[in-house]
Amino acid sequence: MAATHRSNPILYAAAYLTTGVVFGISLLFALDNDNPGQIAALGVVFGLFTLVLTLLMAVTMPVWLVRSLFVVECILVAMLFFAAPESSGFAPILLVMLAALAFFSFGSREQIVWGVIFLVEIFGLLALVIPLDEALLNGALYVGIIAFVWAVARSLQSEQQARAESQRLAAELERANAQLRESAWRTQELAVAQERTRLAREIHDSLGHHLTVLSVQLQAASRLFERDPARAAREIENARSIVAQALQDVRHSVSALREVTPPDLRDPDALARLVRDFGDATGIVTEFRADNFDAAGLSPAQAHTLYRVVQEGLTNAQKHAHASRIDVSVIQADGKLCARVVDNGCDALHRRNLGAATAAGFGLMGLRERVELLGGTLSAAPRAEGGFELRAEIPVEQRRD
Repeated sequence: MAATHRSNPILYAAAYLTTGVVFGISLLFALDNDNPGQIAALGVVFGLFTLVLTLLMAVTMPVWLVRSLFVVECILVAMLFFAAPESSGFAPILLVMLAALAFFSFGSREQIVWGVIFLVEIFGLLALVIPLDEALLNGALYVGIIAFVWAVARSLQSEQQARAESQRLAAELERANAQLRESAWRTQELAVAQERTRLAREIHDSLGHHLTVLSVQLQAASRLFERDPARAAREIENARSIVAQALQDVRHSVSALREVTPPDLRDPDALARLVRDFGDATGIVTEFRADNFDAAGLSPAQAHTLYRVVQEGLTNAQKHAHASRIDVSVIQADGKLCARVVDNGCDALHRRNLGAATAAGFGLMGLRERVELLGGTLSAAPRAEGGFELRAEIPVEQRRD
C-alpha cells in the first residue's frame, strides 16, 4: 500500500475538516427537527466514521485491512444518509473525500476500482431521494469531480515518486563520487610509491658507484702513502670530493622520501604534536587550536591530506617567510573540515619564494591536487593585517551526535 496521505498534513486536515462540516450541517438539521433519536444516531455514526478515518490516516496496516476500512466508511456514509434524510445532499461529499484518500492509498489499477465503487454509491444514494433523470445528471457531475480528484492525486504521486527517485540517485551519485575520490587518491599514492621506489634504486646505484670509486681511491692512497706522499694526498683529496658528491646525491634523493607515512591521525593529538615539535625544533612560536575536530571519523585520504596541509604550511612559513609566529587551527563544522596555517612572516618574501617553488612543480601545486581529489579547495594568500595564510577546506561526513 502506498501510504502517501500519511505524510501529507494538508490532506489530513482537509479530511477532518470535511467530515466535521458535513456532520455539523446534518446535526443542525436534526436539531431543527427536535428529534433526539436522530441526534443520537448522528452522534454514533459521526463517532464511528471519525474513528475509522483516524485509523486510515494514522495507522500502518495490511492492505486487506485498509480495503475493509474503506468498505466500512462507505457503509457509514449510507447510514448517515438514512439517519439524516434532510442532509442527504451532503453525504456524497464524504464519498468524494474518501475517494481522494483511496487514490492516495492504492496503485493506479485499484484507484480506478475504488473510483467506480464510490460513484456507484453516490448514484444509488441520489436515486433514492430524487428522480432518476436528476440522479443521472448529478451523478455525471460527481463523475467529473472524482475524475478531477483522481488526476490531482496521480499528479502528486508522480511528483513525489520523481522526487524520491531523484534523492535516491543523488545519494548514489554522492557515494560514487566519494568512491571515485578515494580511488583517485589511492592511485596517486601508488604513483608516488612507484616514484619513491625509483628514487630508492637511484640512491642505491649512485651511492654504490661513489662507494666503489671511493674504495679504489683509498686503496691507491694506502699503497702510495710511503712511496709517493704527494700523490697519495691527491688520491685522498679526490676521495673527499667523491664523499661530498655522494652525500649531496643522497640528501637530494632522500628529501623526496622523507616521512612516507604520517602519524595515525585517529589520535586527536597527532597534529598538536606536529605543531609543537616543529616549534621546539625551529624556535618559532607555534599555537594549535582544534574545534569540533573528529579525527577518528576521517578517511585515510582525508587524514593524510590534512597532515600534509599543516606540514606544508609550517615548512613554508619557516622556509619562505622567516616567520616568528605560526598559528594552526582545524575546525570541523557544517560538513566541512577547515585547516588554516597563519604566520606573521614577510608577505613579499613569501610570495617570491612560493612562486618559485610552485613554478618548479613542488609544494603547493601537489598539495592543491591532493585537496581537490577529495572535493576540497586550497588557497594561499597574504592577509590584509599582515603575514600569510594557507587554508584548505575538505568536505567530510556530517557528524551525528
